[in-house]
Parts: sequence; C-alpha cells; structure tokens
Amino acid sequence: MNDHGGMEHFADSSRFPECTPSFSSLSALVALFLFISGLGAQLVSAQSRRMELNDMAKIVSVSDPQISPDGKSIVIVVSRANLEQDRNERELVQFSGRYSSPDGC
Repeated sequence: MNDHGGMEHFADSSRFPECTPSFSSLSALVALFLFISGLGAQLVSAQSRRMELNDMAKIVSVSDPQISPDGKSIVIVVSRANLEQDRNERELVQFSGRYSSPDGC
C-alpha cells in the first residue's frame, strides 16, 4: 500500500534484459486483461444463488487499457465497490512491457 491508500503495482525492471516489446506483445497483454475481466463477470453469473449486495465488494473490473507513447508500459483502470464508504474506488495500475518470452524480451 502507498501513502494514499492505493496499491502500487510497479514491477522492478532492473532484473530484466533491455529490449523493446513489440506492439503485438503489448496487444496480447491488453487482450489478456480484457479476457480476465470478462471471465470474472461470467463466473459470477454462473453461480446458482442470487447475487447479494455484499457480492458487489468482491467484483473487480479492469478497463481502459492505454499503451504509453514509447510502447514500454500499459496503464489500466482497476475499479471496485467500497460498500463501507458507499462509493466506487478506482486506481491506475501500470505494467511495464517487459516480461518473459521465448526470445528473452
């Protein structure tokens, strides 16, 4: 947690090799986030009981992926309900474009 109550999700890139991710690898990452957010909604709707108010606090949505101008990172909006304070909370989460792939980039 940071000083503002939000979570920081910045990867330590010092241990990764220097390489520039391709547009297709960043697109694949964005597609993965969109798939996961849609899958979560399907799992909730597939339950045999009715959705209750407390279930709202368990739903996390991922939206608005943006690729940085240099193509090295992606920022997404993560949203969730805060029932205790009767509000929705959003935070920006940044992912560096550097992750393991077969060619090491």
